[in-house]
Amino acid sequence: MAKNHEKMANSRQDMTYKMTWTLINENQVISIESLRVKKMVKNRRLAKHLHDANFGEIARGV
Repeated sequence: MAKNHEKMANSRQDMTYKMTWTLINENQVISIESLRVKKMVKNRRLAKHLHDANFGEIARGV
């Protein structure tokens, strides 16, 4: 089970890296809206999806 979690984490990290690399190379200007993810996560229906979206890593990568 740990191998599956590691594989998913690696694939998510790879996808994030490729997406940010593409965004940076194809655009001249990138603006990022600062979101309060901690407050958004309080909504139980959205919490899992927000964590899966990997907002922090995307903003840090750009």
